[in-house]
Amino acid sequence: MKLPLIFLSLIFFTSTFASVNTLKGLVHQIVQEDLTVKQTKAQWESVQSQLKAGYSTAMPDVNLVGQVVNQKMPQAMGGAIFPEKTYSLGVAVSQPIYLGGRVWNSIKLREVRSKQARLVFENQKQLAIIGTLAEVIQLNALQDKKKYVLQSKDIQKKLLDITIKKRKRGNAKSFELDQSYAEFYSYGPRLNMLDNQILEMTEKVKSKLNLTVDQIDLPALNKDIFMVMENFKVSSLSSGQLVKKAYAKRKDYLAQLEGLSLHKVQKKINRGSHLPTFNLSGSWGYYAKTSSGIFDKDFKNEKYSLDFKIPLFSGLSSLHERRADEKNIYSQNKKIELLKKNIKVELVKSHDAYAKAKDTFKQSQLWKDSAYRALISGEKNYKSGFIQQVQLVQLQLGFERASSSFVDARLRVISTYVNLAYQMGEDLERL
Repeated sequence: MKLPLIFLSLIFFTSTFASVNTLKGLVHQIVQEDLTVKQTKAQWESVQSQLKAGYSTAMPDVNLVGQVVNQKMPQAMGGAIFPEKTYSLGVAVSQPIYLGGRVWNSIKLREVRSKQARLVFENQKQLAIIGTLAEVIQLNALQDKKKYVLQSKDIQKKLLDITIKKRKRGNAKSFELDQSYAEFYSYGPRLNMLDNQILEMTEKVKSKLNLTVDQIDLPALNKDIFMVMENFKVSSLSSGQLVKKAYAKRKDYLAQLEGLSLHKVQKKINRGSHLPTFNLSGSWGYYAKTSSGIFDKDFKNEKYSLDFKIPLFSGLSSLHERRADEKNIYSQNKKIELLKKNIKVELVKSHDAYAKAKDTFKQSQLWKDSAYRALISGEKNYKSGFIQQVQLVQLQLGFERASSSFVDARLRVISTYVNLAYQMGEDLERL
């Protein structure tokens, strides 16, 4: 009895403290838990099942058929000759020979729908990764901002303690002490606002990933994202090469191309409904006056027929259908042209944004490090009386601004990197 309990405890411990600390692990969790991804996957699987069912339309239709007929014919029509009751049992087979190309085009239509549904599913995974990853790194940014504000608050507390001691010795004026208290109290509202933002973002991340924030190692995840970014090389590609690559790989663009194929195949199906059709049918079985005659070789019955239909006039429906199909194809072509233009614009814009974000991140990192060194030095000089309180406050505010700018720049460079990768058609599951 103890062994199963220990085993269950180990499972609970492992699942509770499992940590996501890599970009690959996070992406896997997003794809597994996102509801929209699950929905589009189910739609794709449904279309796949319809495709398999579609192949059966090219196969013969075979049925076991039976009939009992009770009928009394009038004497004037030879009623005495025909039996009042008949029994039949047999196998009926029907095989379409030519239906204006509708059979194979219907299968082709389902194949195109299956490809399109798969591309929509793949694209939805990319969008889910972008959206949830943005919320995760936003949560990390808010937590780091809070860390820097707390760090600044600790420094302000030291400054307040120094000012209190100076005031007691008569080396500080009353307004300097009031200013120190005011600066210290100002951290309360800022921290409360950050806590509210962190709580809101935490709930979003938790609902998307089905994980607690404790199960996401945000610092390790951040480090892994930057390692992945270092291997992301785009500077050697021209804008034309980037656009060409995007056209070949973007799932949303490829899905629209399949949409065009869909309209073209549908046009063939609609045209086929106005062409001649040929169908071969036959039946083998028994036809008898009594039920005991079923399976009697003397009552064997066979029937074969070749049926054809040639449409002559359908109220000009073929003309209207053809016009409608041409308009659908025209509309889809324009949609593709618009998407191509948008891809080109967004790709150039995101490439430029990523390059600038990388440069801004480097500069903000230098700014933060310099501001911190200046603050530490200023704190020592204030204790020694070499600088005034207002100068130290300025150094402290400068460090806060630099730290906040650094966090924002880091958030920006990751966001622009992920967006550029998507715009280029890169598979975010394999970055």
